[in-house]
Amino acid sequence: MKRILLICAIIAAALTACNKTENTETQTAEMKTGAWEYMVLKVTDRDIANQTATLNQLNAEGWELVTTHSQIGTSIAKKNTYSEYINVQTTALHYVLKRPRGTYPTAE
Repeated sequence: MKRILLICAIIAAALTACNKTENTETQTAEMKTGAWEYMVLKVTDRDIANQTATLNQLNAEGWELVTTHSQIGTSIAKKNTYSEYINVQTTALHYVLKRPRGTYPTAE
């Protein structure tokens, strides 16, 4: 009985490994053929409701948010004649989006 369980466990592990290999090969083939198109969107609007509406609209067009990064701005300000401080703030957000290539009409 223990041998049968051991054989079943080995077969299950082998099948799982084969499935992972096939998925990896498919993903690698997609990456080689340029299966994705990308867009970087610069957002300066600080209104959360507008940002949400923009992301929902892009999602309806097939875009998926991959990552974001902030654009930082600095300035030096004087508190009084003897002291200065550096003002650091986010000036824009950059959304990086992707969608499958060729499945949506391109904007012209």
